[in-house]
Amino acid sequence: MDPLKKKFYLYLFLVTTAFSLIVMFDYRFIFPELITKSQIIIDLRKKIQNFEKQNYVFDAFQKEKEKIIAGRKKIEKVFPKISSPLDFLYFLENTARKTNNDIKVKIKEADPPVFSLEVTGSFNSIIKFLAVLETMPLKITFNAIGKQIAISSLPPILIGNLEVIYPFAKNTPSP
Repeated sequence: MDPLKKKFYLYLFLVTTAFSLIVMFDYRFIFPELITKSQIIIDLRKKIQNFEKQNYVFDAFQKEKEKIIAGRKKIEKVFPKISSPLDFLYFLENTARKTNNDIKVKIKEADPPVFSLEVTGSFNSIIKFLAVLETMPLKITFNAIGKQIAISSLPPILIGNLEVIYPFAKNTPSP
């Protein structure tokens, strides 16, 4: 046999023996640092996947929040902002003007404040005024409604007297 062939077979034998020893004796004993580092890499990959999932969920919540805020702004544009009795009084006057009515307001000092309204206008315009008050997102209580008809004028004018309790008083129960 040729000495080169002997060396080749010897190296081949040594490499296969070393490989089989590594497999047989579990390479963890020989390369413990490799195992710990690979475990760290696996853990980091899992954490990255979890963070990506959390980021996706967070982005979805952010988009949903933006939709909700946009919807809330649309709703706030529709409904009047009434936070004080003065704002409520302005709202009543503007509503009467928009529905072609004249309004006289007397405020009774009470808790909650009571607005005594005298609404003057045609029957249809007073009904429109009452419909606006009825469809408001506020709790409005009508205590008394009276009527007077002035027949001397054309078209006939209806004078409606009503009392409205201010909806934002401390002792008023919420709807």
